[in-house]
Amino acid sequence: MGRMPIDASPAAPRVRVSPFIRDIGSAALASLATMAALVLVTRWLAEGLGPDSFGAWGLSRRLFSSITVFSTMPFGIAIARDLAREPSPSGRAAIRAAATGLVVIPNVALLLIGFSARGPLAAVLFNDAARVPLLMASLVSVVGLSCYTVVFAWYRGTEQIRQGNLWQVVVLETGPALIAYLLRHSGDPASIVLWTGAVTFLAGVPLAYWLVQALRAPVLSADVLDRARLLARYALPRIPGGLAFGGLMALGPFLAPYLGSLREAGYLIAGQSAMRVVEGGTAAFGLVVLPRLSSLQATSSAAYLRERVTDVVSVALHLGLFASGALLVWSREVVLVWLGPAYLPAVASIRLLLLAVSPYLVYSLLRSVIDALEERAINMRNLFLALGIGLLASGGAALLGLGVEGLAGATTLAFFGLGIATWRFLHSSLSLAGHDLDLARAGGLTAIILLVIAIIRALLVPHLSPTALLGVGVLLEGAGLAAYLWLLRRAGTRWLIHLERRIAWRRG
Repeated sequence: MGRMPIDASPAAPRVRVSPFIRDIGSAALASLATMAALVLVTRWLAEGLGPDSFGAWGLSRRLFSSITVFSTMPFGIAIARDLAREPSPSGRAAIRAAATGLVVIPNVALLLIGFSARGPLAAVLFNDAARVPLLMASLVSVVGLSCYTVVFAWYRGTEQIRQGNLWQVVVLETGPALIAYLLRHSGDPASIVLWTGAVTFLAGVPLAYWLVQALRAPVLSADVLDRARLLARYALPRIPGGLAFGGLMALGPFLAPYLGSLREAGYLIAGQSAMRVVEGGTAAFGLVVLPRLSSLQATSSAAYLRERVTDVVSVALHLGLFASGALLVWSREVVLVWLGPAYLPAVASIRLLLLAVSPYLVYSLLRSVIDALEERAINMRNLFLALGIGLLASGGAALLGLGVEGLAGATTLAFFGLGIATWRFLHSSLSLAGHDLDLARAGGLTAIILLVIAIIRALLVPHLSPTALLGVGVLLEGAGLAAYLWLLRRAGTRWLIHLERRIAWRRG
């Protein structure tokens, strides 16, 4: 019997992805899942709690975010940055011990201060002194998030991206979504916030284990104090920036009950949630790039950094333009399906806020680049500029009686100021070339593709329900995005060419 013929056909090609792209991809999936969880939580609570209680829950979340952006987030950046620059295990253990004290203890103190003045604070923040349980639940959640911040920053700074992603999935996605689903008809936003905060305390388990290890290991207390001073020197100047960002996001919702009603505050918060959903994929870039740039800064050339930052700005503008346009086209269906008919008055506010997607993405992507390359708190300066714009514009909207739509427009105007200031700093410090952004080409393609989609939508509106129409919209926008990226690549857009080079095909 003769030999069986050998199949000489070439093996199927396989994809080889650079570790950097792989880390960004896995972090992007986790970030997108976080945004998906936010969409579900908002949908379930908007429907289950009703507009008034949903507005109270939304104000609680805005208070929570406003506190954490200055009490925990600057330290999370500092921890990841210092860990990326420290090669020794003992040095990293000292950083971890110092970080725990710096982040957790002040937030516990903040909880105690809030408890001592709980009545007046509830009256000021919620325009209702009876909201004390909601206030305390929010402050307890802040302490839990401080524990999570240290754990997540540890995995981020040591480039253990997958382990960090797992914590993100549990603490920021699965737990909050499950609690919102189970308690959506409870009518008690304070219980929902408290149980959501309880999930974040899971991060206290590894923190306690690490602290016991630090006590047993030969980590000198003097080294821990030195690390604490270095972390504080980097993080403390950035705390006012966190206050400014928290104020910028909270300005409209906290003014809305005084200019309108608590229900209208919920409209603004829903609009901000829709705006920040687009951040989901881009947040992964910051998670990966800050430690990577921190470790490579000393060896990379100025030209290399200039090209990479230009690519990042291009990504933010190109994808931001398309995303904001797509959401504007389908904003009415998004509100009907996501929040329900009771929130149709929020459509105008949401559309105004969606105009801020592109400048917000520029800031969101480039803030990590600035923090990695600069000791100075440049983002803080830009955030205070944006807050000043927001305050002036909000005051003008109030004087003119423009209501909640005026507050939404003021927030959008402030984010345009933030995005422009962020770009101008990097343009000046790295000598970035504006003509490399391909903005005119991207804007023209976006306008043409979305105009075609808008015409199709107008033809389908009389024949389909909002849910079916939104389903068709997802398919149309997916096809439109694919065509948009393909046309940009055919036109020689640099960031797409560089991305293609990082994803190489090889034979098996």
